[in-house]
Amino acid sequence: AGSHAEVAPAADDGERERLRPESVTVEAWVKLAVPTVPGVQGVAGNAYSYSLQAGTSLGAGHFGYGLFCTADAGGAGAMFSCGMHVGTRTDPSGARSLVDLCPQLGFESGVYCGGQPGYTTSHRVESPVNIAPNTWVHVGGSYDAGTGILLLVVNGALADESLVTYIDPATNETLPKPIAYSGLGAAYPMSTVYPWHRTDWTIGSMLIGIAAPTVEKAPRAYLTADVDEVRVWSSGRTLEDIRDHGYFDTVAPGTAHLLGYWPFDDPAFFHSCADDTRVGRDASVIELAGGAGLGRIPAILSGSAILVLSSAPLDRPAAFSADTPADGTQMIVHLGDSVHITAAAIDPNPSDRALLRLELPGEVHSHPTGATYSDIVAQGAFFSWSPLARDAGKAVSLCFSLTNLVDNPLRSDFVLAPLALRTCVTLHVPLCKYRTVQGDTFRTIAARFRTTWRALFLVNPEVTHPDDLSAGMVIRIGSLFALDRNSSVQTLVDTVRASWSAVANNNNALLYRLWTDQYLLRAPGSAAAEHPLTSLDAGQGVYDISFSTLDQLHNYSGAEVCLVAQLNSNCI
Repeated sequence: AGSHAEVAPAADDGERERLRPESVTVEAWVKLAVPTVPGVQGVAGNAYSYSLQAGTSLGAGHFGYGLFCTADAGGAGAMFSCGMHVGTRTDPSGARSLVDLCPQLGFESGVYCGGQPGYTTSHRVESPVNIAPNTWVHVGGSYDAGTGILLLVVNGALADESLVTYIDPATNETLPKPIAYSGLGAAYPMSTVYPWHRTDWTIGSMLIGIAAPTVEKAPRAYLTADVDEVRVWSSGRTLEDIRDHGYFDTVAPGTAHLLGYWPFDDPAFFHSCADDTRVGRDASVIELAGGAGLGRIPAILSGSAILVLSSAPLDRPAAFSADTPADGTQMIVHLGDSVHITAAAIDPNPSDRALLRLELPGEVHSHPTGATYSDIVAQGAFFSWSPLARDAGKAVSLCFSLTNLVDNPLRSDFVLAPLALRTCVTLHVPLCKYRTVQGDTFRTIAARFRTTWRALFLVNPEVTHPDDLSAGMVIRIGSLFALDRNSSVQTLVDTVRASWSAVANNNNALLYRLWTDQYLLRAPGSAAAEHPLTSLDAGQGVYDISFSTLDQLHNYSGAEVCLVAQLNSNCI
């Protein structure tokens, strides 16, 4: 026999009945090997599905359910499709005679049709032939007996869907077809082994194919692949259920409607193939090597099937979303701009815990004045900022840190060390630059920066007319002066007729960097109180540091100062 895993063989009728629900979902991670020949391979389930063979119906019939994959060729270059099968009665109402059903079933032999052959139908949903070998793929097939919806989900996306219904002649209602797990005792008069007596629940093997000569000789379709995280549910799970709840995660054994769960990851390797919903469901047994004292341990491997370390993408760590800025991103944000940055945590494992934190610079000279943000959140953080004049010259570093705690619901003692990721963005606010917005004029901009329209017009020679402003232009609001060791702020200010308030308002970042005691000093001889930097409101000017104090105490070598001219109104 081929390699497979027996879950509920014929010797265990109770377990076989348990795995015959009205609604069903089967899920599995599969990494298919390069096929040697084309054809069907059974993944997991209890399906029996064969059509007539050479004019007879001795092997025909469609029962149970199961996941399968089909190779389009053998050898290199072969590709697979995967699908879900359910077998139903062709006419669940029983109102139509078997002879009437013969043309629909396609039987060519009236002898066997009149002798009550199989009267079941195979319903299948199947993906396109685009699944490559040696690649992990998650396949989930679902049938809802309440709605008749049969669907297939591959890698979290809907691959195919159909409606399995019939019209009840008594009521004229459209009803879902029930899954056929058994049939009339005389349905196969030439066979002593009816197909529903062969529908063991297996992993890696299934009675499914194109044709079978007889029921007894129906060939099994064996799977050549790695398989992981096999689950069967007694409910018709939706696309969202399969995609969003456990697609990349393990499942707690006590989850509602979970009939069977084979994660193949018992660390002791004694019950490596055990059904975690109830240890001992495995009906076949093996005698451990070494004999005495070890006893008989439940096992389900058959043939040459072996356990290997899985590389299926489960328990994947959290990561930043694709729209989160990359680490090291540099952005230019002009006065007049508004910047909006978001970061989100993507964690496909529902049981894990992700925490996203936004870290802002603690230094006042690089703190974004008036920014709005969320600092600690579970899913995503945001930062919004429109720089003020006092922010000119700042380099604001924002860092988003993501902490992820991996939690496996199967093993409370299995907790990985928290994962910590970090991505940082630096926002640079150029000195003496402003980006215009809709409706801006030289006069409105001048009022904002306490200068005149004529002064702005003079420092922007590329603008040929004061009315030639359009949204998105970057203009200068003053002149930049590079200071050296011998420079004097007083001299520069006198040169361009700037006031001390203008210097303070447009060069706050520089002033904050120069004063290390976290307070702005009052001018000599002034009775004004000291002002903590943290008490300054948006737009508030800083007037209590004298030119002479700065010039005497600090070496400005290499610094740049933005001086905004303040012409007398008589010049306008």
